Order: sequence, then structure tokens, then C-alpha cells
Amino acid sequence: MIRRSVVTIIAFFGLIIASSALSPAADAATNAELVPGSRIVFPYYDLRPEYTTLLFLTNTSSSPVSVALEFYDASCARQDATVGLSAGDINLIDPRQVISATAFGSFLQGFIDVTTGADALIGTAVIVNVAADWAIAYNGAPARRQTDGITPFEPYPTRLFLPAFLTGGQLGNGDLTDGLLIVAAPHPTLPGAELPDKPVQASAEVFLEQEGSTVGHGQHHPPDVTQRSSGFSGHYMMLPIGAVAGISTPTLGWLSITNHAVDDTTGIRFGLVGLYIQTLLGSDGGSAMTIRLSGDPTTAPAP
Repeated sequence: MIRRSVVTIIAFFGLIIASSALSPAADAATNAELVPGSRIVFPYYDLRPEYTTLLFLTNTSSSPVSVALEFYDASCARQDATVGLSAGDINLIDPRQVISATAFGSFLQGFIDVTTGADALIGTAVIVNVAADWAIAYNGAPARRQTDGITPFEPYPTRLFLPAFLTGGQLGNGDLTDGLLIVAAPHPTLPGAELPDKPVQASAEVFLEQEGSTVGHGQHHPPDVTQRSSGFSGHYMMLPIGAVAGISTPTLGWLSITNHAVDDTTGIRFGLVGLYIQTLLGSDGGSAMTIRLSGDPTTAPAP
């Protein structure tokens, strides 16, 4: 079981590297993939029993950098750590070695805000569930420094999109579990700073596909799409997709989520970084997929 999980980690990590090599260069944009930055937010880590999280941080510059990591748990409590990366260095970080997770829930799950002094950092998180025999890998959300903006770093968008989800049910010979929607709201101007009680005050617009009806002679109406709205607030959002969509039967859909929380000191809205995880569990093992939520670049927060 452990050997198989290690192979899965290598396969996922190889896919991340391959996609990096094939991705075209792009202008720096908040929440963009594969762009070196001086701030990276990882929206999810998991240190519960049977789970392992590993962070891969890479310094792409020709100079050494000092990297600050701020770990937030689901209640927005904080622990920090610092690591050094020499020029061109890569560092594998096991959060269990740098923070203290407690049996009663603190720092078992949450998000990580990472900063350094130059736009030279890229990073990937790998999360493994050894018992269920699955692993996921995702790239952190980078932001580059800016000198003429309202924030010292490119702001994270206040609106995110999940392009597709499927609520739980049977799929082939396996059980497709209800997907997990995870949304973090890092501080808009001070990475690693204390967060208010409810940095997530979000509204979600959910679009669900309904089965088309039969007309006759093998013809079908196109599927109908229904729209539902819901609201959520708290330190950190981690909810089954069925609860967000308000349904308990297997259904295909997509959603957008917008944050309305505002920093009392600056009047700037809290941007978002999000992740979606879905697992398929069968008699011969498990598999999982993950999607980093897409950001709407027109929703950069402003005072």
C-alpha cells in the first residue's frame, strides 16, 4: 500500500513537471499558474491521521532567498516557519516537521501563505491519503510584487470559478464521493498577518445541468440548466460540493463564488484562492483529482 502510494506521488508530480514544460509563457497575472512570484498561497494542507502533505518550493533565481511560511488552521490560528533556499535550489518541506498539529484539530487542516523578497518562487503541494490509496498534486497560487498598486503584491481575485463538478454517486465499479470545495482568503496587504473572524463572506452562484427530455424518434431536448444561489461565511471554507449546490443526487454543474469581506484597516476586499478535490473509491484502490479554481482578473479588490 505504501509503495503504491509513493508511485502515485511520483506520477502526479511528473505530470506537474510535464505541464510546466509545455505551458507557454504568459504575462504575470494574479492567481496564474506556473509564474514565479514572491508570494504563493497554498489553499489546502492536510495533516490528519493517514494523510501526508509535502511542499516543494523552488528558487528560480541566481541568488539565495529566505522564505517565510505562515500556516493557518481552519480557525485562522497561525504558526510560522522560515527556510532558506540557495540559488536554483529546491526544498521538500514536510509541514509536520515545522509546525505542531494537535490531536483535537488545530493545524490538522488549513492553508499556507508563503513569501520571499523576490519574484523567484514556484511551488507545488502533494497530498496523500495512504489508507485510501490516492494522492493529489496542485500548484500554489503565485503573486508578484508591484510598486504602483494598492497592495504590495498582485491582489488575489475576489471571484473564482469552478468549471465543472459532479456530485457523489456510483461511477462504474467505484463510489464517487461528494467533492470537497476549499476556499481560503489570505490577507490582502500583509501576507501572514492575523485574519479577522470572517475573512470569507461569500456568495455562490451554482449552475446545474438537468436531464433533457425525449421528444420522439430518438430526438432529445438539450439539457436544462438551473441556477441556485447560496451564501457562506467563516474563517475558511471547506464544504462538500453537494452542500454548496443544495443537492444530494449525482448532478453535473459549475459555479462561481464571490467574496464580500473587507479589511477594516484598508477597506480592501479579501481575495480568494480555491481548490476542488474529488475521489473515486473502489475495491481495488482509490484515485483522486484536483482543480485549482480559476480567478476572474476583473475582480481585483479595490478600496
